[in-house]
Parts: sequence; C-alpha cells; structure tokens
Amino acid sequence: MSSFPSRLRSARGALLFTQDQVARVLRVSPKTIANWENGRAEPNVAALAQLAQLLRVSLDWLVTGVHRLPHSFATPVEVCKHLVPLHERCLSCEGRAS
Repeated sequence: MSSFPSRLRSARGALLFTQDQVARVLRVSPKTIANWENGRAEPNVAALAQLAQLLRVSLDWLVTGVHRLPHSFATPVEVCKHLVPLHERCLSCEGRAS
C-alpha cells in the first residue's frame, strides 16, 4: 500500500499541478507542500479536505489509500476554471484557457 506522501504526489502529478500552484490555493508555502510530499510533516484536517477537493480524489483514498483514484481526472484547464484566484497564474493553463 502506498503512503500518504506518494498518494499526494501522484494525485498532484496527475493534474499537472506544481507544488507552488497547490501551495497558492491552500495558502501555505511551497515548502509545506514539499514537506508533506516527503513525509516530514502532515497536513491538518482542513488542509486534507482542501487537498482532496483540489486534486479530485476522495478524502478516504488520500488519507488511507483504501479507495482507488478516479478513472478520469478533470483536465488542468477545467480545474483551473474552478479556481479563479489561481486561473491566471496556472502554468498548465497558459495558452489553453478559453
């Protein structure tokens, strides 16, 4: 079974988000995201819920690894459109936003 840090990296990577982009949405430092992904720290419950929503995975899967990732992810552009504050800065959206 995979660890929380590897599930977080996997889900973030599947949406092509950088650590900086996730950090901006959660209003934490990029170093905090790196620490979560390297197992040096763990997010609080509120941050876990935000991560699950942002990364389009279940909270259960993110925390325990019990549930599988959804079969299809929203595209980075679709996710960015729902994250208005990040939309204009989202590197994966540059040149593709409609």
